[in-house]
Amino acid sequence: MATKEVLRKNLEDMIHYLTPFLPLVNSHVVNFITDNQWDNTVPENLRAEFSTKGFENITNLLWRYHDDPTCLSDDVSNSPLVQHFIEAQKMSLTSQPNLCLSLNDLQTKLASLHCKEHTNLKISRLMSEKKSYEVDVMSQVVLSMVSATDCSHIVDIGGGKAYLSSNLSLQHNLKVLSIDQCRGNTHGAAERLERLKKVWNRMKYNAENPCEGKKGKNWKSKKKIPAAESTLNFLNSEAAGNPLFKQRTEFITSTTDIRHILRDSFPGDSISGAGLVGLHTCGNLASAHLRIFVQNLSVFKFLLNIGCCYHLIQEEFSEDKFWNEIKACTDDQSEPGFPMSSFLREREFFLSRNPRMLATQSPERVLHERKLVTVPLFYRSLLQVLLTKKSNGDDFPYCVVGRLALKCTNFTEYALKAVKKIGLKATVTEDELDELYRSYYHHFDRIQMFFLIRVGLSPVLESLILLDRLLYLHEQGVEDSFIAQIFDPVKSPRCYAIISIRKDDSRDGKS
Repeated sequence: MATKEVLRKNLEDMIHYLTPFLPLVNSHVVNFITDNQWDNTVPENLRAEFSTKGFENITNLLWRYHDDPTCLSDDVSNSPLVQHFIEAQKMSLTSQPNLCLSLNDLQTKLASLHCKEHTNLKISRLMSEKKSYEVDVMSQVVLSMVSATDCSHIVDIGGGKAYLSSNLSLQHNLKVLSIDQCRGNTHGAAERLERLKKVWNRMKYNAENPCEGKKGKNWKSKKKIPAAESTLNFLNSEAAGNPLFKQRTEFITSTTDIRHILRDSFPGDSISGAGLVGLHTCGNLASAHLRIFVQNLSVFKFLLNIGCCYHLIQEEFSEDKFWNEIKACTDDQSEPGFPMSSFLREREFFLSRNPRMLATQSPERVLHERKLVTVPLFYRSLLQVLLTKKSNGDDFPYCVVGRLALKCTNFTEYALKAVKKIGLKATVTEDELDELYRSYYHHFDRIQMFFLIRVGLSPVLESLILLDRLLYLHEQGVEDSFIAQIFDPVKSPRCYAIISIRKDDSRDGKS
């Protein structure tokens, strides 16, 4: 696996690769027309290809490459846009097996740790298909980690509606503490668990006996379904006053006393080590997750974290209007989430909000679905032209109109609703908006090309954020730490898990 030196070298290479693209990744489509970003940020070779081939022909080449990356005809291999995607992919985690394990490689590694195999029912009731898939795969990995490290408890930070936690405790009889800062999530998770317990036996029976087929909606089976062993264990633990599943509403930072919360939640338990897990921990919570693990190595035997919402990360060396407003409203004292490693902190490295927003994009989905949702982007850039004209040269204040375009049938409707929402006091007519749309429509394909070029860079930005986190763990002495792609990125774009296994048995002890 990667060493600190290898991680530093890869971070250096990523930064070097991204440097020429900094104007592009720091741009925002809102100002695409007003700031002439096509000429000012898009590389010349990509603009030239657009001018000679046209957007539709270029994207057809990209789709062909996606269908068969190994068969590069001259027209495909000579396409600057295709080469742009290829070069960016080379810099990302999936192209570097020394940095990132596939799910199969992860299973092989866990098998070498003498993990037991587990079966996990794919039960989708009370959750979406995407969430069911994520919980199923994540549960398998958690169970393997528990088997490898002999943990007695699991702490799920940022548990949300506790889909993962309730599945681990109800189906696999693990003692799980789910912590979330939102009381509504905690309350909703408790209600969901009650519904889940009521239907669990039927769900388990149907999952294990799919050949019986579906009956009419009014059909009732006369066969008594036996209580599943896992259900009996779960209910018996509740009846004995020591339930397997506990919840806590708490705002978590790196200084939170997790040991105390765990003891308080499971009084009287002998805690022979715990696992720290997080499924799509949002923004700064992912970095807090890693810091908590490092600061509580006497408690935690393994870490399994999948982060998300990179745009909500607070950076140490970059001023962010978004975070300044959050701090003013909440008195938030959490530590910055990026960078984490001493290597990047010593350089005072920063990304800023727009590149972090770009890191959340999914080129895999774009290439798979071949669908660009760029009409809302075009509408928003046109709206900015209108606002600039109506402000008489003054800087128009920062404004957010949200996903208004998805609720509108044309630009005129969108613009009228937008100016009302933001309180523009100038007169705007439908004729004026129609003329604006016609005058700038030639920018639409350019915006689509602009979007694709930027999306191609998103895996590099995400990889940089994740490698910084991984290097932090290595710098802290947790060297059995690695990244694994455990989800299909088309089904779940935030697919990378940071995994750490504590091997130093001398740290073991009863908590």
